[in-house]
Amino acid sequence: EAEKQDKNEKAKAVSAAMESSLEGLPKLYESVAGSIVRVETTDNVNATGVIVSSDGHIVVGNGGVYGNGTAVKVHLSSGRTVSATPAGWSLEWRLAVLKINEEGPWPAIALGSTNDLKAGEPCLVVGYSPRGDTNYDSSPTARFGFIDRSVPARWLTTTCFPGFFEAQAVVGTDGRLLGIDTCFAGEQSYATAVDVFAANRDELFAGKNLDWVRYPPRPGSIYRNGAG
Repeated sequence: EAEKQDKNEKAKAVSAAMESSLEGLPKLYESVAGSIVRVETTDNVNATGVIVSSDGHIVVGNGGVYGNGTAVKVHLSSGRTVSATPAGWSLEWRLAVLKINEEGPWPAIALGSTNDLKAGEPCLVVGYSPRGDTNYDSSPTARFGFIDRSVPARWLTTTCFPGFFEAQAVVGTDGRLLGIDTCFAGEQSYATAVDVFAANRDELFAGKNLDWVRYPPRPGSIYRNGAG
């Protein structure tokens, strides 16, 4: 009986959180949509990116733009298209950073943290369809969901299934970035926590290969490019 009552209380708490969150969804979406961009590479790969600095730095998850130096197109929800150059990256975390070539300021999203993130907390998943239709998909699409699992400062999952977006952003109800999807297995998306980016921001902005900054190749190795 006690177990049944506990489950009922948890269900009520989830229901209350959902109802409260749904009321503020339009305002939440409006506050973050300008920071969510579509990245289009020369290989016709479309990925969701998130502007994380007013200078125009963009974080992309698993987007095929790992430090190749080739400029890409960035489509903003305002309808403007600009160019960006790849900066730092990490294959381990499946993250890459781009830098918009034009001068800002740009609409950067506020950064959150997953240190105290718990399963069951509501979130918004925002991104662009991978089909690359910049006329039809001029604004990012959003889905409401919940945090499913979280390993603080490492990765998290949500109740939103993959396939609708390409490397979508996960945003808390306070409008702060919690992570960005970097891979999926079966019907589960996995997001790299924003804490990983925040902890290595300077190296990524400087165009470093983060994997080799953390684990440098031996001196004289032909793979030392980007290790600094």
